[in-house]
Amino acid sequence: MKKDNRQRLFEMMNKVGGMTLTEFSTELKYDEHEKYRNLIEFIGESQGYDNFLHTTKTEENAKSICQNGFRFEQFQKTTDYIGNVDALVYMLYVRQAYGNFTVIIQISHSLQDYESISEKTTDDEDNEIFILPPQYIKGYYNRTTKEIFPNQLFKK
Repeated sequence: MKKDNRQRLFEMMNKVGGMTLTEFSTELKYDEHEKYRNLIEFIGESQGYDNFLHTTKTEENAKSICQNGFRFEQFQKTTDYIGNVDALVYMLYVRQAYGNFTVIIQISHSLQDYESISEKTTDDEDNEIFILPPQYIKGYYNRTTKEIFPNQLFKK
């Protein structure tokens, strides 16, 4: 990615809480995007939906999220919003240290309060947490093998 694109993306990512989210575009702008073609096509032209990534270290965690839902305290702190291919490639690069399994979350743009569609509970230390239902988890991506694993419980 060019430095000016990276800087613009960084500035956008710092404004997610207050910025207008845009629909995902599958346009490939650079040759480096080609290696993510299957992931880009899996996310697809998701008109009316916002797309988020969550990276985890183990496939067991990714499978658990698909089957049982996504546990979070603050959604924006544990996911990365992606609105285009540049953001997808950038976040995959930035989050490499967090693991080789990237969970794709897709939520209707009309739903802005993710806590309202999530189950409220507490963890082992009595901290309030939320569980986003599996119907919003599109699937996960294995960075090592480049395989996509669709979630059978996902509903668009």
